[in-house]
Amino acid sequence: TEEWREKLHSYMQWLLSYRVAPYFCQWGCGEAMALRTYTSPWPLLHPRSNQIFSDPRLSAYAVPFVPRTLRPKSNKQPALSQSDEGAILDPGQALRSLRMQTHWRKAYFYLWDEPVKKDQYRQIKEWAAEIQTEAPEARVLTTYYCGLEVCSKYVF
Repeated sequence: TEEWREKLHSYMQWLLSYRVAPYFCQWGCGEAMALRTYTSPWPLLHPRSNQIFSDPRLSAYAVPFVPRTLRPKSNKQPALSQSDEGAILDPGQALRSLRMQTHWRKAYFYLWDEPVKKDQYRQIKEWAAEIQTEAPEARVLTTYYCGLEVCSKYVF
């Protein structure tokens, strides 16, 4: 809702006053720890998103991504629409538009949180390749989980 977006925007402005680069996410994206991350509460190419991405206090922003296999089969939705969770439905067209902006150097894709299995790394690699087909210079981020064998040696 618009009210939700305005509240998120106020929260973001507060975070930016401390130079914190926020992102929001939806878990699951078809896989256990796969993420659908986004920085702006508005659609990706909305003027208010552009304003947020261009803010000099913001050092980086998450670009939402929906894997090809999870996109709607229907073309009834607008090319640059975004679901409530911030996922773009036409990443090719959106990436072409974003890449023309000076803030593109701050963009990254956060696809998965702490992969632990080889097939999860394979999935990240496939999704990264899908992104880099449209934007070869795109940065893809994931976190690393050290595993129970290593972590159990330490007391947290």
